[in-house]
Amino acid sequence: MSYKVELSPKVKETLSLAKIKYDKIRWMPIEKVKKACEINLKDSFKPIYVQYLWYCLDETKIKRKLKGGRIVKPKVIFNSVYLEPKNKFIKLLKKAMSKLLNSKRQNFAKLVDRSPQTLDTWKSGRGKIPLTAILKACQLMNLDIWEVINKEKIFASGKDKTNYIIFKNSQNIGEILVWIKAEGYLHISSTEINLVQNRKGINSLKYIVDKIEKSFNIPKSKIHVNPRSDKPNAIDVTISSAPLRQILVLKYNIPLGFKSYEIDYKKEIEQAKSKEEKLQLLAKIFESEGSFGFRRPTNQPDFHIVSASSIAVKNVANLLGDLNFTPYGPTPHHSAFKTGITNIEDSVKFCYDILPYFKHTEKIQYILFGNNRSTNGFNSEEYLQRLKKKKKIPRYWLLISWIHGNISRQTLERSRGLSFKHIEEVLNGTKAV
Repeated sequence: MSYKVELSPKVKETLSLAKIKYDKIRWMPIEKVKKACEINLKDSFKPIYVQYLWYCLDETKIKRKLKGGRIVKPKVIFNSVYLEPKNKFIKLLKKAMSKLLNSKRQNFAKLVDRSPQTLDTWKSGRGKIPLTAILKACQLMNLDIWEVINKEKIFASGKDKTNYIIFKNSQNIGEILVWIKAEGYLHISSTEINLVQNRKGINSLKYIVDKIEKSFNIPKSKIHVNPRSDKPNAIDVTISSAPLRQILVLKYNIPLGFKSYEIDYKKEIEQAKSKEEKLQLLAKIFESEGSFGFRRPTNQPDFHIVSASSIAVKNVANLLGDLNFTPYGPTPHHSAFKTGITNIEDSVKFCYDILPYFKHTEKIQYILFGNNRSTNGFNSEEYLQRLKKKKKIPRYWLLISWIHGNISRQTLERSRGLSFKHIEEVLNGTKAV
């Protein structure tokens, strides 16, 4: 992170409770405030806003210097979202309060930064309960917050009836997370989440947006697709959802603000248990940050990703190795880092494996045809001749056989067990870029 934080009263309290000294300065590196929150989180009897970075920074200005030298100072908006006042939550709050000295409501109220009178509203079931209160109650009772609120509606505000998501703790949303990390950002001063993609990758973007909508029951009215005014070839999707933004921050550790150079796919990869789940993640990473080229004159493939994050590139290199490919790198690449595969057998198998999950039309074209439809790519004469020279054809070379019209799509699909129909549309030129 490269933000600095204004020393607001909440920030000062957070630093003081963590016993972190601060001088008489106006701005503090955000890393120090984050560290203070992590220290405070070890003590359940400290207020919730000194334990979680973005709750601490709610209504506080942060600043950073842009590449051109201009300094921006947005105000953080991160007030709690809400849950329905169900009996199980009311009972949880009462049990949590009983652990405090004399069970005084003002003690719990202070920990969740609310008035004692507000607690009475929650306990009587007359008002929605903020997530911060359930979070604190779970801390005190040593419960997993995400299991407690599993399959529950989470609302944008205490009065909102329609703007909510349904949180499902067990679902695998690895594809969504790697896409947001690579191509999205969470607004600092609003409840919006933005995803960006060029027009030629619109199918990839539609797939992810549809997956977000279905995974969290996002109302269609909260999703807006618009062309970028500053980039005519780009499409911008804005999802207005305070609950989703808050879940992405608190559960999945995606920070607010600009895309960080510290992108890390390790957790998403670790949670992908099967080979197919890992291939799905790999497809999304290559859709967002991948490049597919063929070197003249031999049509030697060079399929790689480039990222400013050395951590992300290492994650991908390890994932490729785990899937029995032989990646090169990570290697420095200008001001970024690079990894990928150039081995022909690896490249054919790689595409046989990931193309059923791959939606980016332009990049599919590059795989099939390269930059020149008659000479490059898997559709070239070189790959047909390599196929003919094989005495025994490996299963993954059926992809090349199909591209050159030797077998039907159905035969290829029986081999792979997944659909190649969207690839066929690109191969036959019926899918517009």
